[in-house]
Amino acid sequence: MNALNIAINDEYSLHEISVEEFSEIYARKQEEYFSVSLIVDTSSHLTPDELDLVQQRKAAFPSAWRMQWALVYNGDIIGWTYSYQQDHETLYMCNSAIAQEHRGKGLYSAMLQHVLSVAAAQGFQLVTSKHYASNNAIIIPKLKAGFIITGMALDEKYGLMVNLTKYLHKEREQIAINRIGESR
Repeated sequence: MNALNIAINDEYSLHEISVEEFSEIYARKQEEYFSVSLIVDTSSHLTPDELDLVQQRKAAFPSAWRMQWALVYNGDIIGWTYSYQQDHETLYMCNSAIAQEHRGKGLYSAMLQHVLSVAAAQGFQLVTSKHYASNNAIIIPKLKAGFIITGMALDEKYGLMVNLTKYLHKEREQIAINRIGESR
């Protein structure tokens, strides 16, 4: 993929960033952007030896295709979106954030359209994500963009989560809708 630099409007743009840049930005801003999240540390009970084994498993896991973009406003990074390949056909939208003062301007919907466009161009068949069941600020734009609810799960780290899937081909979407029990 060529370096991405897409204008959303006169003030906002998306910029492709490296894994290292994303990690630095996320570490610096996660507390600010996710201050109300109820994330539980599921590794706090592990011994140093057990933590070492977890790190070994992480290092042994193959590196998947991924994309991470910074949302820029007048030269300042005010958000991001990060997605990675989950398997041969699935792109998982892992994390997106926008600074509070920039929310409600359609920026998430604009980022989402770019993610879907790149996913289709890369040959992914579906895009998935999971969200707090009460996160309407993300769930509603995704439903409007054609995602469907494909499950709910109680995650011990994050709590009650809604699983969403966007099928990038109408035929595959129809199969999923039929399996859910609805006909269109």
